[in-house]
Amino acid sequence: MDRLEKWLPLVQQIGCNRCYTPIRPGDNELDFNAWFDLHVKRLKPIAALLAQHEIRFGLEFIGPKTLRDEMRHTFIYTIKGMLELCNAIAVNPRENKERIGILLDSYHWWTSGATESDLLDLLNNDNIVYVHVNDGRPGRNRDEQMDLERMLPCDSGLIDIATFMRCLKKLNYDGRLTAEPFLPELAEMAIDEAIERTAQSIKQMMDCQ
Repeated sequence: MDRLEKWLPLVQQIGCNRCYTPIRPGDNELDFNAWFDLHVKRLKPIAALLAQHEIRFGLEFIGPKTLRDEMRHTFIYTIKGMLELCNAIAVNPRENKERIGILLDSYHWWTSGATESDLLDLLNNDNIVYVHVNDGRPGRNRDEQMDLERMLPCDSGLIDIATFMRCLKKLNYDGRLTAEPFLPELAEMAIDEAIERTAQSIKQMMDCQ
């Protein structure tokens, strides 16, 4: 916390106003309630400190069933569940002056079993902090997808990215959007080639809305 407090004025000065952290969807020792309470205890003072420097805090839910199956106790892996954790961390959930929210990842939205209605009924521009886009691996159904093996958006067509993007537009989302593939062949490309390949994917995604 001391180190964070030291760096936050500089972070604010350069215009960084959003940050996030992933939340593991389970644990081998702590059950749901104990894991929930520990997250609230640890994250509440961090969120309050970030808010003092006008930095929003996003929590990312992790969707793949294959990862949850590795853990003895399942934790939050859905939009609704993560919003409940956000409310518990906020000093005043009704006002949520810290504007704590979620990192919305198309891959985790899909692998968690969420639908279009989950996006439109539960989310708004105030509770989405950041967005990641990507696609599933071909040859695997939704429950067989691995957390760190993903394609660029529109690569496999497994994720209905057109619906995902239309929902963001309806919600008037005005934050950042980043491609987050875990794709060895992309990592092996020269930087300029990787940038071009990613840009093409993003353009295709935007055109399919």
